[in-house]
Amino acid sequence: MKKIILLLAITMASLNTKAQGTGTEDLFKINLTLKPGFGVEKKIGDKSTMDLSLKTYWSIEDTEAYIRPSIYLGYRYYYNILMRESKGKDTKGNSASFVTAEIGYIHKNITSNKYWNDINPYGIDCNIMWGIRRTFNWFYLEGQIGVGKTWWHDKQYEHAGTKAIDWRGDIIIGFLL
Repeated sequence: MKKIILLLAITMASLNTKAQGTGTEDLFKINLTLKPGFGVEKKIGDKSTMDLSLKTYWSIEDTEAYIRPSIYLGYRYYYNILMRESKGKDTKGNSASFVTAEIGYIHKNITSNKYWNDINPYGIDCNIMWGIRRTFNWFYLEGQIGVGKTWWHDKQYEHAGTKAIDWRGDIIIGFLL
């Protein structure tokens, strides 16, 4: 009898969990814009996710290419996702406003060029951002703005104007898988 009650309790708990289905959801995403890469958002609560992203910083200056891979781990709090659901608005793909705190590692430049032969720093980057995401089927648009600081391992590079907390922003166009 105890086994039947235990089995029934586990079955009811799993049905109840699936029936709620509110708030955030797990996502696998591909980013195509300023920092191309991919990421995974894992639901850790009705209003929050952990976001693990691999990004690529790139630029072209004086016909030289700069490519810097990076990895970020962030906590996202979707403060209005349940309110949007209660008003009947679409929240698929975590379509809501959020605040995020993230920490990342920025790797050295992986291309060889004349400037980076002398200075090729890697660094730790921390950001606090406000953002908004809207999802349309499998396509999404996201914007973020906030402040951040990067600590570079090369003190010479850090003294080149990167010591202060500065403004950060990002516009992301991507796809959900």
